Amino acid sequence: SCFITECPTLSNPTNGAVIYSSRKYGDVASYSCNTGYNLNGYSTRTCQSSGSWSYSAPTCAVVQCPTLPNPTNGAVSYSFRYTGDVASYSCNTGYNLAGSSTRTCQSSGYWSGYAPTCQAVQCPTLYNPTNGDVSYSSRNYGDVASYSCNTGYNLNGYSTRTCQSSGSWSQTAPACAAVQCPTLSNPTNGAVSYSSRNYGDVASYSCNTGYNLNGYSTRTCQSSGSWSYSAPTCEGINTGQCPTLSNPTNGAVSYSSRNYGDVAFYSCNTGYNLNGYSTRTCQSSGSWSYSAPTCEVVQCPTLSNPTNGAVNYSSKNYGDVASYSCNTGYNLNGFFTRTCQSSGSWSQTAPTCGVVQCPFPNNPTNGAVSYNSRNYGDVASYSCSAGYNLNGFSTQTCQSSESWSPSAPTCDRNLTWSGSPPTSPDNGGMNGGNNYQDVVTFTCNIGYELVGSSSVTCQ
Repeated sequence: SCFITECPTLSNPTNGAVIYSSRKYGDVASYSCNTGYNLNGYSTRTCQSSGSWSYSAPTCAVVQCPTLPNPTNGAVSYSFRYTGDVASYSCNTGYNLAGSSTRTCQSSGYWSGYAPTCQAVQCPTLYNPTNGDVSYSSRNYGDVASYSCNTGYNLNGYSTRTCQSSGSWSQTAPACAAVQCPTLSNPTNGAVSYSSRNYGDVASYSCNTGYNLNGYSTRTCQSSGSWSYSAPTCEGINTGQCPTLSNPTNGAVSYSSRNYGDVAFYSCNTGYNLNGYSTRTCQSSGSWSYSAPTCEVVQCPTLSNPTNGAVNYSSKNYGDVASYSCNTGYNLNGFFTRTCQSSGSWSQTAPTCGVVQCPFPNNPTNGAVSYNSRNYGDVASYSCSAGYNLNGFSTQTCQSSESWSPSAPTCDRNLTWSGSPPTSPDNGGMNGGNNYQDVVTFTCNIGYELVGSSSVTCQ
């Protein structure tokens, strides 16, 4: 009898399974792998007539995901790359993770999600403190912001803040507090009053009856935290006189008397300026206020040479004279001198140097003259009409004196015959001159006839 062929029982692959309905000739066995494993080999085997299964048994190999690169400014870490393994992402200090911090190796062999990025931490915008300023190039991790205060204000707190990895600025924002000057004491026999002691505030001094203020009546709180000037004093009214005042050099001082409260007036001579206070007051101390002023000579500004000329002066003090001159071939247009005036300016306007021009040369009779221009150094050329000879120089040059040199030539008639001059014919006569274009006429005596031209012309 005949029996159908049977193939041997199949074992499940490690981490997988094989299924079939029976093991008879023609039956098919199907292989599969557990999740996280890939089949290496044929997924089906057929029971052959020989009683053996086709192909070799496949195996199940664990799935591995690809190696992950570190994100820029960060890192990724994982133990293995098998299914279910987790990769953890982190960023360097000063950078924040944008995206998921973990990815899982899937059974497909791919990591879940997308690779995150590391973005620089940014701190919030800073605002200027009241009465101050804050400056910074950018707000990234590690950047430094610098604080400053307006004049008259002091910084309370740190002058710099640093953008930290947490995205916040270090320290708290400083404040600008108004500078305060110290408390002022009342002068002996007087008083001082002020609304506050902040920068810019003014303190006013006054004295009791019978006392006069010696010094400034007001003091201002400065940005340095100190009051301007020294504190004035209150001195008893002096019944004496202040000393006689001397005239300043190049000036004068005038006053009606030298008693307390009298005012002396200072002035300077013309051409001198007052350097100092123009008035001084006789004080209760018996001395004049301020120092005596001086009279300093007025100075005019430096003068520049005119184009194609020069200016000379010994000094620029009041009354000094500057003299102008021009180079050869140039004439001065304007004043030759300017005087330093008491106003500190030079008299008149600066002159200029204009090029010398000669007069128009006239054409000689029976001739012509030609030139490009009539400026200093230019040359005029002379020529004569036909039949005339030039008598003199053929050129003239424009001189710095505004005249042409040498003298203009003339054109004289040509008196020279090219051959022998005409003579009277035998048994005849002639009449006429020998100058250019003159006509000589020939005649014969009675009984003779003229043979030839009756006249010739001087050419």
